[in-house]
Amino acid sequence: MSSFDEYSFQLSVTHELIHQYSDCHIVLGGDLNADFARSGGHTSLLGDFCSQAGLLPAVQHPCSRVDYTYNFGMKHFSVIDHFILSEQLFRQTVKYRQD
Repeated sequence: MSSFDEYSFQLSVTHELIHQYSDCHIVLGGDLNADFARSGGHTSLLGDFCSQAGLLPAVQHPCSRVDYTYNFGMKHFSVIDHFILSEQLFRQTVKYRQD
């Protein structure tokens, strides 16, 4: 099984769980190997998954100031670690804390 197929399978399993508990708030977090600022196989799968499941990545919130979550030799930067939230959580609970 290719990594693309495995990624797609894991998203489908997650989607089924979300569907089973449709009355719950959802928070998914982790290294999702996708960067919404770039195009790519995993990113398009994750974007489609979010749209179908009614989820929104916290990094896309207007108050988000995340530059990167991963770097390779301080030369290549990406946002691959994510919190993905149900729409109500995204709209009502994400806040920017200014230090």
